[in-house]
This record gives sequence, C-alpha cells and structure tokens, in this order.
Amino acid sequence: MSGCDIATVDVSAGEYTQPTLQNFENELTKRRAKNLLEACNLYPLLYPTKIQCPPRQATPEEVELVHSPEYVAKMLASSQTPGDAGSYAHYGPGSTHIALTSVASAIDATEAVIKGEIDNA
Repeated sequence: MSGCDIATVDVSAGEYTQPTLQNFENELTKRRAKNLLEACNLYPLLYPTKIQCPPRQATPEEVELVHSPEYVAKMLASSQTPGDAGSYAHYGPGSTHIALTSVASAIDATEAVIKGEIDNA
C-alpha cells in the first residue's frame, strides 16, 4: 500500500499503532475490520438469521430524498480525493462507494422489516 507507514508496537509503553494513511477514513479501514471479524469467526454472529442481501449502491435519486442534488453531485464528483463534507464528516478516496452501499443497506433493511421478511435490522 503506497502512502502507508507500517504498524508499530511498543509493548512497554502500551502503544499499538495501526498503519497510517494520508486520510484514515477510507475503504481499507472498513475492509480490515470486516476481515478481522471473519478471521475471528465473529462475522456470522452479525447475521444470525442467515438472510443475506446482495450489496448494492444507492442511486442518486435515493440519496436526494435526504440531501440536495448539489450536495450529492459534489460528493460524487470528489469521490476519489479526500475532503470534508461538513460538520467533521471527513472522507477519503473510496468513501463515496462505502456511503452509497451503507445507504442502500439501510433502505433494503427497512423495507425487509416493513414487508415482514425479518423482525428487525
């Protein structure tokens, strides 16, 4: 990974440092958390009902139900560079993909509860 420092451990000082990136808010941190959950066999505990929906990205029209078209266009245009979406909402390269997938997951989970396919989400 370019732009990263290696992880360091100083047990005597009780310091454990994760690899640093130019902007820590990026898809690598989310992937690392998911991979750690899978490696520890904890990932299945997140989905005990075994209902799996294929991930998708929310459409701009779905996001515009909450955000202005100008804001959505700005976020989509700057999705490959780090930035600040306001109110300490920092993002890095690839964060737009994560955000759109998260929005779609919330929409799909809500619809599944409303349809009675699951009890909660």
